[in-house]
Amino acid sequence: MMFGKTAELFLKYVNKGDMVHLAGRLDSNEWEGNDGTKRLSLSLVVEQINFLPNERSKAATPKSREPERNEHDEPNDIPF
Repeated sequence: MMFGKTAELFLKYVNKGDMVHLAGRLDSNEWEGNDGTKRLSLSLVVEQINFLPNERSKAATPKSREPERNEHDEPNDIPF
C-alpha cells in the first residue's frame, strides 16, 4: 500500500518494466471467515522507493566522449 507523496511519485515516475526497490513495513490483519476458518492478510506499507537502473535508463544515458579537435589539436568546444 502506498499513500500520499509516495504514491504520487510512484504513479508519476514508475512504468511497466522499471526496476524499483520498495522499503517499508509489513502490516498484518487476522480475521475469521464466514465458514469459521482463520484468515490472514499481509500488506507492505511502502515508506521509501528507490529507483534501480535498468536497460531503458542505460540506453537513455549519453555516453561520454572525447571532444572533437581542430587542426591545431585543440578541443572545438572551447567556451571563448
